Formats: sequence, structure tokens, C-alpha cells
Amino acid sequence: MASDVSGIVAILTSVGDRPEAEAALAKYSRNLVPNTVGRVLQVIKDVDVSLFFFRWVTRSHRGESIHNNFTCNCLLRTLVKARRHHQAYQIFRDELLGQHCDTNHITYNTLIGGFCKAGDMERAFQLLAEMKERGHSPDVVTHSSIVQALCNTGNLSRAMQYFRESVECAPDSVLFNILVHGLCKANQLSEARQMIEEMSERGIVPDVVTYNSLIDGLCKSYRMEEARQLLETMVKRKVRPNLVTYNTLIYGYCKTGCTGLAHQLIERMIQSGTHPDVVTFNSLISGFCQKSKIDKACEVLHLMKKGLCAPNLVTYNVLISGLCDAGRANEACELLSEMDGRGILPDIITYNSLIGIFCRNFQIEQAFQIQNLMVERGVIPDGISYCTLAVALLKSERFDEAFALLDNMFDAGAIPNLFTFNSLMEGLCCSRRLDEARHLLAVMRRVGCDPAASTYEVLVTGLCKAGRVDDAKEVLVMMVSEGIQPLVSSSGTIVHTLAREGKQDLALHYFDQVVAAESKACDPSYQKLLEFVKVLREGKSNS
Repeated sequence: MASDVSGIVAILTSVGDRPEAEAALAKYSRNLVPNTVGRVLQVIKDVDVSLFFFRWVTRSHRGESIHNNFTCNCLLRTLVKARRHHQAYQIFRDELLGQHCDTNHITYNTLIGGFCKAGDMERAFQLLAEMKERGHSPDVVTHSSIVQALCNTGNLSRAMQYFRESVECAPDSVLFNILVHGLCKANQLSEARQMIEEMSERGIVPDVVTYNSLIDGLCKSYRMEEARQLLETMVKRKVRPNLVTYNTLIYGYCKTGCTGLAHQLIERMIQSGTHPDVVTFNSLISGFCQKSKIDKACEVLHLMKKGLCAPNLVTYNVLISGLCDAGRANEACELLSEMDGRGILPDIITYNSLIGIFCRNFQIEQAFQIQNLMVERGVIPDGISYCTLAVALLKSERFDEAFALLDNMFDAGAIPNLFTFNSLMEGLCCSRRLDEARHLLAVMRRVGCDPAASTYEVLVTGLCKAGRVDDAKEVLVMMVSEGIQPLVSSSGTIVHTLAREGKQDLALHYFDQVVAAESKACDPSYQKLLEFVKVLREGKSNS
């Protein structure tokens, strides 16, 4: 049988589903048995070739079906793995059901799993109902597929309800781990702990996957001491931490600025026999850069290059960004050259960091050299690239070049995000190009990036500084009409500007009609503005 499997696979691999394959396969037809057919289907990865072979077997054995549940399930699994679950369902209905095989729980688990991975829960639940109607009891594999899909699609509450109401068989660690992970991802850490306690009560021992999910949730909530204590609990319970455990904690420590504790944990993981990888060191480099300890970060890169661990694109991007933030442009450019020597291709993040530092230093020609270099290497500038350059041109009063660059940006289809649009708005306001700044609001809406309260605040502040208070009020009215609540700081800018211009009555009227109606008393900015208005009222009553 093994030789038949090898021979058939060799033909299908070389000839595929072309007509001449049938003649080559003919010599195997007489001795075919279901086990051979199933083994071939398990080996062949090409879906169309698998379908061709399955149907050839059907044609070559007319009158006696060589197929059974095993061969049919192998075919369905191949289709589902290729994300052709709809086709799998259609073939199951039209070609398999009642002709070549009876259904079993594996058949339905395969189909349900395919639709669950695709997020089609309506069809998955239809198949679940059909499975029960045909007398097949859902098992832990069925339930795990459904619970996982519900968690993945953001239906955690429904996943929990399904687990409580529909799971009749004994759940295993896999099913519990899915729920623990879902709860942690939703930041429901207390509920995750309760789920782990329930595991233990049911006699299921939490494993490293269970603990890793909870540690990850705690670290993302910056509850590092609890995460550390959970690590000690793991060790006490003879659950060995793995690379994921350590990397999660190290990332958490670095994110919260505790690089010393991160370094200690790296030493501990090495002593325990777990070797750090590039993710470990990237976290440490990021932590040092975050604390402006750039030299320390460079030392880590040096250790990596000495053979400890090969740096990757993320390593260089983090360190180049850190060097740029520290104003060390020359060293950042040296790292760019080093990447070339190591065969690591820079990406848009690399180039944008360098464009940013040169623009901040008003070395605009060098920034354009970086942009030209990235284009030569096939990296397309994005909205951040264009806007960073445009803002630098605006601040240098090179207005025609800035607007030409923005036209190029939109022609190229490079759409900035909200943060980048806000930077551009600030650049226009600082350059007193206020009409263009107002027009930018319309541009943002046209490209599908709706202005936010922060966008309006930049514009209102710019208009007030230029003495265009009426225009600023008009912008705020437009903002409110769009359902966006003004920031207290924006309204406060108008109040202060009106007061400075000697228009105290108008300032107080504006405060009473707009600011007081929209603001919350607990807002510290509002309290400061309230004190200023109180002084205005007292001054007015004394005059």
C-alpha cells in the first residue's frame, strides 16, 4: 500500500490534474482501497489536484464506491485548510452525502471548523444543529471551534454563554485556555482568574498557555507586580515558564520603564535554560530608548552582533527611531548603512524616522535625499513622509513647494492619518496660512479622515492668535453642528483672546452660551477657565 501511495502521489505531483494523469493512474485502479485513497489525499496539498483524484477514483469504480467516511473527511479537510469552506460544504451536499459516505462527528467538526475560522457563525450554528439532528454529539473539538470563533469576532459574552449553556461534554485545557485568553484580551482579568480556578476545581491543571494569557493581560494593564507574582506561582506549581512567558514580562517591564528588572529577568531566563531571542532584545532596546538611554541601547545591539542574537528590521527601526529622537542623525544614518551591509531592507518606518529628524533640524535637502533614496529602493512614501516634509517646508516659508508636495501626495493616493493631518494643520497655522488651514478640514472629509476635536483646537488657536476671533467662533459652531464637543482649551483660547482685545462682554457671553453648557465641572481645564471668568466678572462689576 505504501508503494501505491508513493506512486500515485508522484504522478499527481508531476502531472497534476491534466487529462494524461488518468492514463498514468489507471494501473493503480484495480487495487485501490479507501485507506490508500485517504493517505494520498492527506499528502496532496493542491486542492484542485485532490478534487481531480477523488473524482477519478469515483469514475474508475462505478458501481462500487471505494469512498468511505475516511476518504470524504480527508477531502473536506483539504478544502477547509485552503479556506474553500463554501466549496467543501457544496461538495459535501452534492457529491458526498448519501452517495459515498455517512456523516460522522469528524465530518461536521471539519465543516464547522472551516466556517468558524472564516467568521461565518450563522452557517456554523446551522451545521451544529444539523449535526445534532443526525445523532452526532458535539465533542470538545466542536465546542472549541465555536468558542474560539466567537472570541475572535468580539462576541466574548456569547462565547461565555455558549460555554455555560451548550457544552455538555467535559471541557479540556484547550477550551478553557481559549476562554482565559479571550477574557484577558478583553481586560476582564478577574473573570480570567475565576476561570482558572474553575479549571482547577474540575481537575484540569492550568498549563503554560493558561498562565501566559493572564501574564500578558496583567502586563498590558501595567500590573507588573501581579504578573511577577504569577510567574512565581507558575514555578511553585511546577509549570515551567517558556520563551513567551519571559518575553511578555520583559516587554511589560520595558514598557513601564523598569529596564533594570527586565535585565534581571533576562539573566534569570538564561540560568533556567531558556535562551533569549530577537524579541527579547528588541524589547530591551526599546525600553532603553524610551528612557533616553541610547548608549545602553547601542550596547545591546553590539552584544547581539557579537553572536548573541542576529538583529532584525525591528531592532534597527527601534534604535534608529531612538537615535533620531535624541537628535543623533549621523549615527542613525550609519545604522541605515549597516542594515544594507547585513542584507536587511529598510521599510517605510526606517525612512520616516530619518526624514523626521532632518525636517526637525530644518535640513530639508537631506530629508529629500532620504525620500529619493527610499523611492529608488522601491519603498513608496506614505502620508507621514509627505506631511513631515510639507510641514518643514511651511515652517521654512517655502509655501509653493509645500503645496506642490501636498498635491503630489494626494495624486499618489498617500492619505495621512489623523495625527499627521493635525501636524499639517499646525504647520499651516504656524505659517499664518489660515485660509489653507480651514480648507484642510474639507480635504480631510473628502479623503475619509474626519477632523477630531484636537484638529479643531489647532485651527481655533491659530485663528485666535491671528486675531480672527469671529472665524474661530464660526469653526467651533461648525464643530458642534457635526456632533463634536469642543475641548475646553479651544473655547478657553477664544475667551482669553476676546478678553485681551477688550471685549469682556463678548468673552463672558461666549463662556455662558458655549463653554459652560458643554463643559464638565470636574475638568481641571474648565476649573482654571472658571477662575479666569470669575476675575473678568469681578472686574466688570467694579468698573
